[in-house]
Amino acid sequence: MQFSIFESEPQGKGCRGASRRAILSGSLMLIAVVDLGAPSRAAEWDFTPRLSVTGGSESDLILDPKIDGAVVDAGGFVDLRPELEMSRRLGRSARLRFSTQGVFERYLNDDARLIYAQSAGGELVHYRRNGLRTRAFFSGSYFDDSRRSTVRRLGGNLGGAVGMVRGRWVFEATGAVQAKRYPHLSTEDRNGVLGTYSESSWSVGANATLRLGRLYLRPEVGYQSTDARDPLFESTSTVLGLRANLGLGRSLTLVASATSEQRDFAQRLAGEDQDEYVQGGVGMDYTMGADTGILARWSFVRYTRTTGEELDTQRVEFGMRRRFGGPRRPRSRSTEPAIQSVAAASTGLVDGAVVRIYAPDATSIHLVGDFNGWNISRDPLVQVGKGWWEIRLDLEPGVYQYKLVVDGAWVLPAEAERTVSDGFGGENAVLQII
Repeated sequence: MQFSIFESEPQGKGCRGASRRAILSGSLMLIAVVDLGAPSRAAEWDFTPRLSVTGGSESDLILDPKIDGAVVDAGGFVDLRPELEMSRRLGRSARLRFSTQGVFERYLNDDARLIYAQSAGGELVHYRRNGLRTRAFFSGSYFDDSRRSTVRRLGGNLGGAVGMVRGRWVFEATGAVQAKRYPHLSTEDRNGVLGTYSESSWSVGANATLRLGRLYLRPEVGYQSTDARDPLFESTSTVLGLRANLGLGRSLTLVASATSEQRDFAQRLAGEDQDEYVQGGVGMDYTMGADTGILARWSFVRYTRTTGEELDTQRVEFGMRRRFGGPRRPRSRSTEPAIQSVAAASTGLVDGAVVRIYAPDATSIHLVGDFNGWNISRDPLVQVGKGWWEIRLDLEPGVYQYKLVVDGAWVLPAEAERTVSDGFGGENAVLQII
């Protein structure tokens, strides 16, 4: 499927200048801004650098409750999170993604506590015409806390998923194996031999994404079995979660999440063989243009030890996110670019855009987005010949998010010039009307 957007402009009005892109490299995640110019047909990878800077306050922090539930004084903090995402389309129905993120969190207390975390991973996603979606994914992570070296850890994850994509919902079943190693924490195994603490586990789960107008709901459930070097930490656990996004207008989104994990320890005495970890939060995202946003968050954590003691943490956070340039995909590879230009110019629009999609095998295509309440029946495209479909949008100047519904399946346009996260592991395309 080929995709192109033609923004309509008054006669004589020039195009906007080149966008900027940032490069994040290594564990330092250094950001460098460079001028990329116009999109190139030779480009095979999309690079999307992002940076978020936040600050706020946190009450006593629970350090890694899966070890001993230790509590460390927190207070005011400054948080810096650089991120780089790379993606490449493989044929018409598959996409390969890699991403890496760093976290630098400095607490403004007497200990000048510093948290550093690094994660990297990738996934291969394949879409089939019948709506079936398969994923294979992997990730690695590192975590360190200057206050306590025993929580320093390395982790890895490898898994896969099979899902079904339909008009207003997506369902997915997942399975994965995980491993963690704590290089500065020593424990005895079941034979009394002292060594470095480590865990290995396997998990299965299911999740769904429901789209009700401007409301997104993502419930999930999971089961995990963990084998630990210290037999007292061998466990099984059940995880329940729910995330929600509600769009209010074009720029404001309300977000909420809740997660509960309950663990049962097989090697402990009754009455001291269960703990629970509950986390929830609410917040808002305000978009200023396609690349910049403001966020506010409040979250709450309650950890209940096996003894019944409850430890609470609250966190308030405000900040800004910025994407540097965003992905620039190749323009349509149609062999008839002159026909595209004529079709765009002949509309005579001053405000709005003409959207054209090359999909010769499709039987119906609809455009859905925040401009029509994500209604899958309001804006159908019409065939204009030789495999091309077209729709005219009369929209006021602004930034809009959208997707396509092709023969009942929700599709991200493969060559949309800008994308943003939809908050549920997917992406929405971005259209900016000037």
